[in-house]
Amino acid sequence: MLITVTVSHAQFEMSAGDADLGLRFGSVFLNTKKFSPDEKFHATSPAIGFTFETGVWNFGLSLGGEFNYATYKNKEKTGDMSILMGTIYMKYYPSFLVVNKFAPYARLDLLPIGVYKINTPTIIDSGASSVMGLYAGANYQFANQFGVFAEVGFGYTMINTGITWRVSDN
Repeated sequence: MLITVTVSHAQFEMSAGDADLGLRFGSVFLNTKKFSPDEKFHATSPAIGFTFETGVWNFGLSLGGEFNYATYKNKEKTGDMSILMGTIYMKYYPSFLVVNKFAPYARLDLLPIGVYKINTPTIIDSGASSVMGLYAGANYQFANQFGVFAEVGFGYTMINTGITWRVSDN
């Protein structure tokens, strides 16, 4: 009796035509003075968002977009602020660092726009502001179409984690 076991070690790639959807959770918010110079706010929820990323060239370059939402309270807990952040970003996956299902990357936010609404006893305001971001992160693909990611850097949030789903694989 012969039993054959095949173990698949597919390598993570982000090539032209590949596309991922993701659910993102961000924390460790930077200074909120970008949105309100007169008040200090602290996050009351993580930034929760959705991402879309697609490979644009076969050498590990991708473009993506995300929308995040978070709420904040001011230091006296007498008011709040909410921010909807939309970002277009570029990622680079250096192929020489990709090992099996683990793929490190660098991310640069190209067009980050945050729309905010503030409601405190001293300020009632809304508007838009930009918060540039630069991150280092990694994807880990634990199943054919599913993976997780984590990244650290400077931008709207400092630490981001999430799950991804490969919806198109070339």
